[in-house]
Amino acid sequence: MINLMYVVLLAMLALNVEPAGSTDGFPMKGNPIFRDSVHEWRILQDDDMRVNSIQAIVVPKTNNIFRGDSLHTRILLAAVDTTSLPTVYLNDEKVDAVNGLYSFLCNKSGLQSIDGKVMVQDKTFPFRYEYIVSDPSMVVAADLTNILYAGIDNPIHVSVPGVSQNDLVASMQGGSLLKKANGQYVARPAKGNSTAIITVSYLKDGRVRPAGRMEFRVRQLPDPTPYILAHDGDNIRRYRGGRITRNILLQSGKISAAVDDGILDIPFYVNGFETVFFDGIGNAIPMASNGASFSTQQQEAIRSLNAGKRFYISHVMATGPDGIQRRLDASMEIIIKN
Repeated sequence: MINLMYVVLLAMLALNVEPAGSTDGFPMKGNPIFRDSVHEWRILQDDDMRVNSIQAIVVPKTNNIFRGDSLHTRILLAAVDTTSLPTVYLNDEKVDAVNGLYSFLCNKSGLQSIDGKVMVQDKTFPFRYEYIVSDPSMVVAADLTNILYAGIDNPIHVSVPGVSQNDLVASMQGGSLLKKANGQYVARPAKGNSTAIITVSYLKDGRVRPAGRMEFRVRQLPDPTPYILAHDGDNIRRYRGGRITRNILLQSGKISAAVDDGILDIPFYVNGFETVFFDGIGNAIPMASNGASFSTQQQEAIRSLNAGKRFYISHVMATGPDGIQRRLDASMEIIIKN
């Protein structure tokens, strides 16, 4: 890249050059350029600079072009000396070319710049070059996963390859979209059983250009599953029924609920529930809770149960972060163990 910049610098010395093969020179700032007996183009200015090749070059402003954009490029004739390579410095440190190319590691994203100088035939040409480094990006889309849940924060990632995150503009129809950092956004749809559309555009050359849009299906949160949270030493376990010690029941003291399907883990607030115990002759005795906690009457009933006895928890009422209260169909069978 820097070698190409050297060529561009020397191209300024070869403007209006005549076709190859002509032995007549042309004036440049009052000084002629000519080809001598060893077939070298020579520029006569205050100092003598020799060149032996004239090339046509194309210097684009960028190699990353989006549909609808314009290609901006310089098309020049360049005069070079192929027998004398320039000496190139980046930040006062000499760099060497490999097969005519200068390379350096780009390990920071965003707008970057390099400063240096090209030295050839005792002349120094300083330069500064700005460029944008983008993080690698990949988009994997599955038809059955374009779902957002209403009433909660849905994390999503927005990126356009070749465009800085600072130049991206994203909006959402059918809800709100909050920008975080590094391409992370939080989408919050307004209501379930609807559609939300996220539109992405980007700024370039002072203009806002469309990048695309994506449609999401919006669903209400699924019903949560009730459970009893138990602390067993450093371990935390969610009992959804089965054999449980009396101590775990009394220490937990309440019923919790959450959507916990391996992908979502969204807690719900339990408003109340009902337990059903059985007396000695098999009569069902329903008892109402005190909100999410076992009532005093329910705790006394649990203490009176012998190992192997069971009771049931049902009619759990829970409210999610979407503000919707629902009655859960799931019930729990609890068996007292020693």
